[in-house]
Amino acid sequence: MPPRKLEKKRYLLVDAGGFSGDAVKLVDEAVNNFIGELGASKARVVVKSANPLVVKCARGTENEVIAALALKKSFDGKPVALRTVKVSGTLKALTK
Repeated sequence: MPPRKLEKKRYLLVDAGGFSGDAVKLVDEAVNNFIGELGASKARVVVKSANPLVVKCARGTENEVIAALALKKSFDGKPVALRTVKVSGTLKALTK
């Protein structure tokens, strides 16, 4: 039996600048608006935690996800600024 092929992932620590709302909707809207549904499905974006905001994505797509988050300017009529602070391959290294 061949060895199982694991999908490598990256974790992004994002500074949401005091945003208090639905982080999953915010990230989903940002990614879908910038890279579309096909790109979002390839990126496999998942919000791991809302405070601090940690986003998981597929390796190789982290630059597109970072750009999508940076370009999000408003959510539900309120201004929002998302800035990626750190990128890591593990959650443990991300929270150090």
